Amino acid sequence: MLSHFASLDARITRLEQLMGHYGEKATDQKLLSSAIYGDGAQNKTTGDNAWGSVVDEKGNDLIERYKELFTDLDTREEELPVGKRRIVVVNFTDVAIKQVNGAEIVALMMALRIVTTVSNSVKIVYTDSTVAKKWSTGEIADKTLQKMDPKKIRVITECARLRKIFEKNGGKVVWIDGDNNRADLGYGHKIIAH
Repeated sequence: MLSHFASLDARITRLEQLMGHYGEKATDQKLLSSAIYGDGAQNKTTGDNAWGSVVDEKGNDLIERYKELFTDLDTREEELPVGKRRIVVVNFTDVAIKQVNGAEIVALMMALRIVTTVSNSVKIVYTDSTVAKKWSTGEIADKTLQKMDPKKIRVITECARLRKIFEKNGGKVVWIDGDNNRADLGYGHKIIAH
């Protein structure tokens, strides 16, 4: 789970080390997409947790491909309606039953880690969550923030920092309808072919 977070600065330092592994102006030749997709879901299969997924335009699993970027998160392989994928498991203490917004912001953070660490070619990160898109700017209502799990606040803080870097380099975080989100886990949306 997300209970063993290192400090934000330590995670950023680790990402910078990995960036050196990929090269300072890295472009992973395997990631030639111009866009990637993040999504979260919660249902009877995920139970009290929510799951998140990140894929490229072809539906390739990017959490599996770049799992070294996510050693601080609880990830595992799952057989989903859309096929086998590595997912992130999310459970925050500030909500009793509805974990999906937490999974959405974690999936967006993971997508931003990928684009800021291993690829200069990706210019759009898609999310179907208006909440995650808003939170990734650091915009959270005071009333919500006061009740929020500190682990979720750290995720949002990292997401906002990474989004700022991504946008400074010409990238955009864009809302997309759930029916068009390639990262959908397959539990409720019909993915429309592009």
